[in-house]
Amino acid sequence: MWCALRVLAGLQTLPKPLSTGDRICGVKITNQVRHGPPMLRFHGTDGSRAYNVDQFYSIDTGAFLCWQNEARFASLPQDPDLLWPSLEWAGGVLTPRPAGESLADRWQEVRSPEAALSVARGLARVLARMHAMGIAHLRLGPRVVHYRPRHEQVQLSSFTIARRNGWDDFWTDSFPPLYDTAWVAPEVLRGERGDERADVFGFGCLLVWLLTGRPPFGSLRRAWRELAHARCPARLPLDAPGHDPVLLPLAHACLAVEPDDRPDAAEIAHIMGVSLPDPAPVFSQVPDRKEEASHPAKQEGPLLRIMAFAAGDDKAAVVMEQARSRAIEQDGIVLFVGLVPVNLPSGHLERFKAALFAEMGQALWHCRRDNVRYGLRILENVAPARTAEALVRRYEPDVILVGEPSTISRIRGGVVPRLQRLDTPVHIVGANAAGAGAESQAGANKA
Repeated sequence: MWCALRVLAGLQTLPKPLSTGDRICGVKITNQVRHGPPMLRFHGTDGSRAYNVDQFYSIDTGAFLCWQNEARFASLPQDPDLLWPSLEWAGGVLTPRPAGESLADRWQEVRSPEAALSVARGLARVLARMHAMGIAHLRLGPRVVHYRPRHEQVQLSSFTIARRNGWDDFWTDSFPPLYDTAWVAPEVLRGERGDERADVFGFGCLLVWLLTGRPPFGSLRRAWRELAHARCPARLPLDAPGHDPVLLPLAHACLAVEPDDRPDAAEIAHIMGVSLPDPAPVFSQVPDRKEEASHPAKQEGPLLRIMAFAAGDDKAAVVMEQARSRAIEQDGIVLFVGLVPVNLPSGHLERFKAALFAEMGQALWHCRRDNVRYGLRILENVAPARTAEALVRRYEPDVILVGEPSTISRIRGGVVPRLQRLDTPVHIVGANAAGAGAESQAGANKA
């Protein structure tokens, strides 16, 4: 009961949910199909096309990062087989509704040999095109793969933890959520971020599911994998009567424990006799995954590197707006950092996160609208001062933007006093006239 009251305290700080008849980005809400966190889902239409309208409604940090990660795809051209968001607003995203049902909803139909081969060929084609675009999905499973039997069309949805070459990875300093360990590659369970080869492992899991009607990891094997044994082998069938003979050995190859032992998506498509069109020109110049730097704030060279610290208070919006303005005016790149303290009392913690997510969601939407290059880090249950210093030493920004510290922070020590001892200019945003825009003494000496 007490836990529920704490969560309610945070949810009350979130924006008001949409309702039937509202219009978002020209799309009219027709009905609500999901009522609980992390995303409220509505069906809507603009008169010619059906949409899923997702509104963020959660105080979970992983859910917020997933929303922001998926929202970035709205800036890319639409693809009929890759259902990422096409529109966004400050509270969520709008995604074209799939043409067919998910494999989980068609589980009896797709197990027939003809349907299984059609799904496998279509998914191989989609994966190969997606990987050629520099995108790894990282969340393959029956619920995100949609199949349209009449047209033999396969579509992928839910790009919440997808990774694209050239974009900052929001989970560089944390871990993305694991949705279902029955489909997750061993390296991901060991704590790695995963790449295209993790998608190949998920493809192998789906092949076994199509052939046998069950995933390659049952409840017992999943428990072992979650505890410590990520290398636990899959439960693979010995034969697949009636199915195309190419599917079973291909599933064995895709489920190799070591990522380097798996075929890539283009090889899978070739084995299955699938012809691949050229990827869209807009994706042809993305950097190679091996050349992508781990720390985007360092890879830009001449760009002004700005690190902006935001908290769940009334100063967050001012700090992030100042960071966005500087990035536009001075040709810079911003790393937004949100630190959730470990010592906040119950109720205050939930309200702090709700306010932080609301302000950050608005600011990041503005950054995407204005084509500002940015990164995002949100770290929970940390000592803010020590963590802020560690992040500054790691990313070495040119400028640090922070909100005006409270009186208690000045007395007991906090983020601002700690950062002012470093050899980086610290700009206090929203301070009084005497201290507005002041730099630390160390930063002044450096200049």
